[in-house]
Amino acid sequence: MTLQVYSQDEFPLPYGTKAISAQGVCLYHVYTGRNAWHSTWIQRYNSESMHASLFAAKRYAETLRKAGTVVYIQELPALVVRSKAGCLIATQINTESPLREYKPYIKMESGTPQSREWGLHWLHKESDLRRIADSLQATSSWWRVPPPRQDSVVLLASDDPFEEFGPLDTNPSLFRSLALGGNYTLAWESTDRVLNPEPVQYLERMFSIANSAVFSDGRWND
Repeated sequence: MTLQVYSQDEFPLPYGTKAISAQGVCLYHVYTGRNAWHSTWIQRYNSESMHASLFAAKRYAETLRKAGTVVYIQELPALVVRSKAGCLIATQINTESPLREYKPYIKMESGTPQSREWGLHWLHKESDLRRIADSLQATSSWWRVPPPRQDSVVLLASDDPFEEFGPLDTNPSLFRSLALGGNYTLAWESTDRVLNPEPVQYLERMFSIANSAVFSDGRWND
């Protein structure tokens, strides 16, 4: 199944579509660049560059082949939220800690931790999937530090509730293509690239908590 960029127009979700589960997974981002492992150029995202499996990513990479072009495949920590209508997938590029600045709740200025008015918490079981999607948009108020509006937050969707993804890896790999000639498929070499899966793991754990009052302000030790 092909992943598609999420938008309410192209992937309409009726109000009341309930989130069933959340899971940290691995996505595969395909992009082109210079022939260097540790370059810091900005990765560009397009609607076809994110894939649910390494096999699909390598197949797409073959379409990008041209003289002098090096293709990369980056394993990315991602969060998938499933419902009976399909699933929502969120990740982030051009950062070493995808979704680190996303907060699954908003503290209100009034109220106390014992009151329902203390905070809004949408990322949990039985929550409306459209609200979760809205909160994950780069322009929402659910980010501690607003992310760039382009080439940063990636929000995808699939109409298959059982869409399969790669397992979340604690040491995500970066693959670089090697051209062996026009009659051969691309060969690949890999190296570890330091991407932090902990923010995604945190969001997966928080999905099971319905009461935002249990959250502390300090998730991370900066």
